[in-house]
Amino acid sequence: MIDIATLKSRLLDLAIYLSVLALISSISLIFYEVLHQSLEALRELGFRLMVEEWNPSLGKYGLAPSLVASFTITSLALLLSVPTSLLVSLYLVFYSSSRVRATVRIAVELLAGIPSVIYGAWGLFVLVPWINDYFGPLVGSSLGKLSPLFRHCESYTGNVFSASTVLAIMVFPILVFTQLEFLSSVPSDYIEAALSVGATKWQVIKTVALPTATPGILAGIILGFGRAIGETMAVSMVSGPTNPPTYPYSLFSSATTITTLDTHEHR
Repeated sequence: MIDIATLKSRLLDLAIYLSVLALISSISLIFYEVLHQSLEALRELGFRLMVEEWNPSLGKYGLAPSLVASFTITSLALLLSVPTSLLVSLYLVFYSSSRVRATVRIAVELLAGIPSVIYGAWGLFVLVPWINDYFGPLVGSSLGKLSPLFRHCESYTGNVFSASTVLAIMVFPILVFTQLEFLSSVPSDYIEAALSVGATKWQVIKTVALPTATPGILAGIILGFGRAIGETMAVSMVSGPTNPPTYPYSLFSSATTITTLDTHEHR
């Protein structure tokens, strides 16, 4: 006869298996539906998706400018946030006191709780004017002479750099939390062994902590990438979207991401 404890354990195992099965089934159905709809669009439009302009009224659905804008803004946002978040995480784990660590964690948690529209409003009314009045002309007058990538073009509705900066701030908490978690989980035996043979704290970080925590850090970067490339509201407010979308040729040019394009077409 099966006792109550064994029965509860088996029921719990069954519930876990069913939950995992439901999760896998849901993800598979979503993937199938997206793939099915995408293949239909590819069969009908083909390579025109990459070469035509965006003009749905004429049956033209060129996505190339928006795809380039999305990946450009997201990549620049990660370029700004990953090194900064890693430095903050290393400081909190290996250098700061417990009081400083607790205070910074609270501040980062507050950043994570701010709605997207607030970030967008701050970017539109504070960051974009500052870029137009000070930072953009400064960069354009110096680096802009060397490369068109840094050429300044004034836009009162935003640009690539303002959108990337806002996204960098938005994904910063995700990166910090994941990096803190994995850096803190480095076995203390590894650290003590390195210190016992005369390694400095920086050598311990470089040769022990970072290599051990690299898989977790990369996982956090992937999460940050997904968060950034899927953001809609804040990016729409500070990227200076145009209709039809155009290729972003400069850090200070307007850009229309895929999410922004989808929002404008379905409003």
